Amino acid sequence: MAKTITTKKPKLLKQSGVVKLSETSKLGTYSWSLQAQSTCPGARENGELVEVCAGCYAVDNMYRFAVVKKVREDNWEAWRQESFVEDFINVLQGHTHFRWYDSGDVATKQLAEKMYEICKATPNTLHWIPTRSFKIPKINEVLEKIAALPNVALRHSSDNYNQILDTDNLNSVVITESNLDNPAVKNCSAFYQDGKCLDCRDCYDKSIKTIGYIAHGRVAKKTIKLKQI
Repeated sequence: MAKTITTKKPKLLKQSGVVKLSETSKLGTYSWSLQAQSTCPGARENGELVEVCAGCYAVDNMYRFAVVKKVREDNWEAWRQESFVEDFINVLQGHTHFRWYDSGDVATKQLAEKMYEICKATPNTLHWIPTRSFKIPKINEVLEKIAALPNVALRHSSDNYNQILDTDNLNSVVITESNLDNPAVKNCSAFYQDGKCLDCRDCYDKSIKTIGYIAHGRVAKKTIKLKQI
């Protein structure tokens, strides 16, 4: 009887040089993030946090732990290192999907330029990048180049709950108070899947223009409750 040969899938790298990836149970993929709010240049209008950012989930619960903050602080130092782009390209080999910023945002034009190099050099990886930094003109110059890459779904984030952006020429996300009954919005599947993405990869699909995420976390729920009073 002939032997059945099984081929093991190659183990995905989580670290290469200065780059360390994080794995979250919800996503089922790896990500790279910075500290919320302090690295989000598009989070404020006239010095005040916009509505959605005031309810940011990434400033509460596990994100308050010193070990979680340390990872994001290390990432802030890492992206400014000379080997950052090369190390990131290396660590992404074999990763079919990758999420940028489950907290934080594209903080500078220089960081955006390095992201462009990384995304361009990893065509076999689908990148999902939610961002509010498009409101910063010098950063947006680079974001537009990133969004044009076929393997990148760069999604503009709206500032207010239930605010649907004009999506004729861009992909976007909207934070909602509940599922939206709107054919222009694809509601996030995690709401029906115990808060997990499982095998859903809609966020990486450039053909889906707008995805709606129901606000979660204590801060967001408190913000919405105060809004309704």
